[in-house]
Amino acid sequence: WRDAVALLRAMPACDAGPPCTLAYNLAMLSCVRGEALDEALQLMGEMATQPAGGARPNEFSYGIAINACAKAGRWECGIHLLAEMR
Repeated sequence: WRDAVALLRAMPACDAGPPCTLAYNLAMLSCVRGEALDEALQLMGEMATQPAGGARPNEFSYGIAINACAKAGRWECGIHLLAEMR
């Protein structure tokens, strides 16, 4: 998961442009699989606050983040994300 997040962070410097939603989703998924649940949720928050034209959370982003909440035993966070998604 660390490599996935490092790659996400390096994208702008490599002339790849800012990370897209898919890049964030893949990094978040790597974090969840590596049990870096707080990091996955941090990436979700980061994506949600991108300026206009930047990456935006989609249904897959929310699913990954809700899964992170569930694995961390943070059901309130999962409920909040579910409501936000609607």
